[in-house]
Amino acid sequence: MPREDADAAGHDLVGVPRPPGSYRILSAWEERQPSGVLVYRVPAKSPAELELFYRVTLPQSGWTLIERNDSESVQVDGAHMLSAEKDNRLVTVFSRGGEASETILTILASEPA
Repeated sequence: MPREDADAAGHDLVGVPRPPGSYRILSAWEERQPSGVLVYRVPAKSPAELELFYRVTLPQSGWTLIERNDSESVQVDGAHMLSAEKDNRLVTVFSRGGEASETILTILASEPA
């Protein structure tokens, strides 16, 4: 585990915005495969605030949101969920309330092989 105020080893997903003030706690990729998972700790942001952050910044970065209805918020087991696609790439962002007024953000990534 990294220090509380530092990122874990690894890298962020190219072309996917990262919330200001967030700390990477996991960056894991399948060996020789295009899929991975990133996990961040985001102090002082709620899951709803992170969903809004990605609703705004993903389209600004060229991603197309995947939604049944425009601006419809989807929650799965208490986690806010949002998916987007760009150039044969897919990301799904989950945000769930954590301990001590911080939110845990998980990004699942699938890229072309």
